[in-house]
Amino acid sequence: MEFRKALTETRFLIVFNWLDWLNEHEIYKDTGKDIITPIRNADMDTLRKLMTSYIRGDRFNEGLFIAVMKNGTVEAILKRVKELQG
Repeated sequence: MEFRKALTETRFLIVFNWLDWLNEHEIYKDTGKDIITPIRNADMDTLRKLMTSYIRGDRFNEGLFIAVMKNGTVEAILKRVKELQG
């Protein structure tokens, strides 16, 4: 919960139609697939949209956010954010 709160407070999460975005960016839709390589090449807007999609999606699919934390997706997003800000 603290992590989600920090994402909100820092305004990392954004308001947009995340369902439509995921449908247009199928590669990120299946959380069972390895998407680490695309994340390593993603821009900041994509990273923000992806994280927002996982947070919002967890409301409808409980456990989604935990799953993407366990499979390394959230870590990859944070590493890429750090790289882009570096």
